[in-house]
Amino acid sequence: MRSQAYHSVMRKILAALIESDLTPADLRSFAQTARKVDWSVDIADVAERAAFLIADLQRRDTGSTSEFYLSPEDGAFEAISRRRMAKAEVFELMERATRGRAIRWIEPDKTLRENLDRFFSKASNSDAVSFLEMLNVYPGTDEYLQGITRK
Repeated sequence: MRSQAYHSVMRKILAALIESDLTPADLRSFAQTARKVDWSVDIADVAERAAFLIADLQRRDTGSTSEFYLSPEDGAFEAISRRRMAKAEVFELMERATRGRAIRWIEPDKTLRENLDRFFSKASNSDAVSFLEMLNVYPGTDEYLQGITRK
C-alpha cells in the first residue's frame, strides 16, 4: 500500500508536467523510457536531493548556525579547501567511507571537483553521509542526515 505522501508527490509531479512546456510527444517518450528502466531510483534521488535542499533552506531561515550549501558536493569541496587537504587524502576518506568501493570511481587525473561529483553520484546515501561526517561538514545532529543513515 502506498503512503499518503507518495500520492501527494505524484499529484504534484503530474501538476508540474501539465504546467510545463513539454509536448505530448516529449511526455510519451519519457513514459516509454520510464517503463524500460528503473526510473524510480532516479526519482528517489531527486526527492532526496530536494529534501536535502529544503532542510538546508529551513535551517538557514531559522537562523541555525550550521553552514548552508546547495549540495553535498559544495559542502565537501568547501571543507576540503578550507582544510587544504591533498587529493590523496580526500581519496583515502572516500575509500574509507565506502569500505573500498570508491577505488573504482576515483580518477586521479580529473579535478577534485569532478571526483567529488562522481563520488556523490555513485555512493550510497549512507556512504555519502559517512564521508561528509568525516569532513565534519554536517554534524551527527543533523536530523535529515540521521534519517538517511537509519534507512
